[in-house]
Amino acid sequence: MNLMRRRWFGVFIGAVLGATALTVFAPVDLPIAEPSTSVGVANASVAPCLSDGTGCSVGSVGPGGGVVFYDAGSPQWWGRYLEAWPTQLTLAGTWGATTGSIYLSASSGENSDVLSLRRFAQRRAMQLGLGKASTQQMIANGSPLALALQNVQTSGVITNAGWFIPSKDELDVLYNAWKLGRVSGVWGAVPVWTSTESEDSYAWYQLFQDGTQFTDANGVIPKYPTNKNVLTSPKHVGSDFKPAPMTVIPVRSFGQSIGGIGPSPSMTRFARSGTCATSGQDCKIGDLGPAGGIIVYDAGSQQSWGRFLEVAPKSCEQSNLPWATREVTPKLSANDRILGKAIGAGKTNTKRIVDYAAYLQTLLPNKTKKNSPGKIQMFAAVQASMECNGFTDWFLPSKDELNEACRQLSHSRTGRQLTPAGQFDRGYYWTSSDYNGKTAWSQYFADCQQFDRVQTLRGNASGAQRPFLVRPMRAFG
Repeated sequence: MNLMRRRWFGVFIGAVLGATALTVFAPVDLPIAEPSTSVGVANASVAPCLSDGTGCSVGSVGPGGGVVFYDAGSPQWWGRYLEAWPTQLTLAGTWGATTGSIYLSASSGENSDVLSLRRFAQRRAMQLGLGKASTQQMIANGSPLALALQNVQTSGVITNAGWFIPSKDELDVLYNAWKLGRVSGVWGAVPVWTSTESEDSYAWYQLFQDGTQFTDANGVIPKYPTNKNVLTSPKHVGSDFKPAPMTVIPVRSFGQSIGGIGPSPSMTRFARSGTCATSGQDCKIGDLGPAGGIIVYDAGSQQSWGRFLEVAPKSCEQSNLPWATREVTPKLSANDRILGKAIGAGKTNTKRIVDYAAYLQTLLPNKTKKNSPGKIQMFAAVQASMECNGFTDWFLPSKDELNEACRQLSHSRTGRQLTPAGQFDRGYYWTSSDYNGKTAWSQYFADCQQFDRVQTLRGNASGAQRPFLVRPMRAFG
């Protein structure tokens, strides 16, 4: 695992409330404060925007005293805005019970339908809007971490405004906004919990060192049966990020809400034929798309890149391809790498790589040593953009785009079989998102964890020797 190397920092400011310990992370150039029972709100001298959204924008002070880091643009079923507490809290409590799911209890002899339903609840909990419900579920299941967050609110350590532990996607949005400079908070390069359960014995967390989100399940860390009982992050092979206390960044939603999240879809919804397949109209997640793939994402309205994402069928998948044979793009800025992870970025990422591959070919007469026409044509993005099923607008999906395919389709897998819908392997798939110029983001379809991998690799270097896979995607709408 090749994680971008960055210095860990953080100092502790302790505050003890009964049995609950609270730690706040601050930059290293600040003096260590005396223990306190209160934490200042973000930009306390600035009047907060209102709970109905009046005066709110990303970066402003929220009605709960945090910093607004997300605006959905219109009312959603969960509200419109998300704000985050301006510091990290280290709460003296583990995530929860180490066996059994917070959604549906595991039982001996359960059938595949029950297991698939529980896996769907776990995958669904990744998305925006689900942090509050998952935190409530954690509390109902006696999670020490969630109960500790509840305690620091009722005790007045932070404002008692309905803060919850963010979902996987909510926390990632905060991380990206922070790294892009759109919001400011006293957040350090340390591991941060989410409220999203990955599997019965594992929960998601995010390294604020580089943005990677982990569960450490499925052998990522050998002989690691659960992470729900840890207070300190593990050491990852290939990374110089030292183990550090697990933290929480409380989040809350506000603003007008509209509609509901809707019922849980069953697998019968997936790969169904209809007007979406024949005309590209009235498309819903799970439908067969116009190019023979499956609709895995609906933005809800027209975006600059389109509205729907269709992941290609198994017949378009390719195997044993490197992301590149050397650096294939001019060095990207830190901001461009963050932006290149987003939904809607895959097509642009792919075009950049394809254009650069064409440029490399012009250098071949000058005896470029590290490439050849054959090698350049085998770049993952170049192959992903090739014609398939009569369509020529395919691209290598971005990190967040491919994650939608994993979230929607991977929960129904039985053992090591291919997913019933989409026929995805449980191995690694390339994305088009550059990590640091030498590695690129990939996704492990066993459980949707995403890692950076050396761009020249054709398969994972350790464990079961699985070739890296490429599954194209297209946007329309």
